[in-house]
Amino acid sequence: MRDLGNWKLQNLYHSVCDVPLQENTPLLAVGVWSFFETLTAQAGRNPNTDFHGFLSQARLTGYGLGNKQQINPLREALKRILHYGNTTKHHDTAAAFNGDQLANDMDTLGNIILKLIKDAITQKT
Repeated sequence: MRDLGNWKLQNLYHSVCDVPLQENTPLLAVGVWSFFETLTAQAGRNPNTDFHGFLSQARLTGYGLGNKQQINPLREALKRILHYGNTTKHHDTAAAFNGDQLANDMDTLGNIILKLIKDAITQKT
């Protein structure tokens, strides 16, 4: 993360990792959403495309993350993060409260995060 020189991204990552999940799930849902928005922007995402669209089936296949059957759960985790973040940010009462699912989604997306960091470093050079 430091190689990117993006203070916001570094701090989002550390906040997402350090803030206690069970007591702060709605806050972390927005933080994880913001983390993916920022990281995919650094990796070349067009501002008119959301991170779920950017991390398409073709891109994930190109990352070597498997075939369609193996990638579908990754896309579902990304979709949940997108929806959890947007719902929590924009609705007056609805929010993400399922911390176990959020933690599992982040574990599931670890390899994507690493690929995005590599893409972001490439974009920077």
